[in-house]
Amino acid sequence: MSEEHKHSLHFRRAFLTGFVALFPLVLTFVVLTIVWKYLVAPVSKPLGDLIGFVLVSLTPLKQVPAWAGMAAAVVLLVAVLYALGLALTTFVGQRFLREMERWFVRMPVVRSIYPHARRFSDFLFGKQKIQFRRVVMVEYPRKGVYALGFATSSGPDDAARKANKQMIAVFIPTSPAPFTGWTVLVPSEEVIDLDLTVDQAVMFIVSCGVLTPERAQLESAPENLALPGADVRRP
Repeated sequence: MSEEHKHSLHFRRAFLTGFVALFPLVLTFVVLTIVWKYLVAPVSKPLGDLIGFVLVSLTPLKQVPAWAGMAAAVVLLVAVLYALGLALTTFVGQRFLREMERWFVRMPVVRSIYPHARRFSDFLFGKQKIQFRRVVMVEYPRKGVYALGFATSSGPDDAARKANKQMIAVFIPTSPAPFTGWTVLVPSEEVIDLDLTVDQAVMFIVSCGVLTPERAQLESAPENLALPGADVRRP
């Protein structure tokens, strides 16, 4: 392995490690910023004024700290979300939620947005998971070029009837971010099953093909670890 290739491999690994580590933090920051801007900030000022008025009127305090409104807004938001969650776990709460959803899907504009937002929310918070049944290889985006993918289902029945053949829905992820990609319908006879686990396939995709299962096993094996002063060469 040349020095240039070693440096390139080191850069890719470091970049991917940094990306994977930073992405959840950035996503968390964005979500918290939205919550703060649209839920906490609008009520913090009037809530702070109310708390200040009550405390000044009933206690010897003459001034309330500026952060009191923000703190009270955060506590109120947590309490409201907790109470809402408890209410929705009851039979009456579940019934009320179903009725609200039926009402939303009948509204002219909301019905085009709410169902998709609900599905995205369920997927994001773990209520629904994409089931990657097996790792496959398909000719995509053209003949002679193969892409790694995950078979998820048999696809819509109408597609099978129109094509007059059994179809397989295959999710083809992108590199180095496998949480995005394309979903294609492929005839079942053109889907090639691979003897790989989902973790191995994801590792291959995230590393842009650098880390194959064989190479990862070779590099992680204790007997292949380089000892001080040893000259270990890998293909």
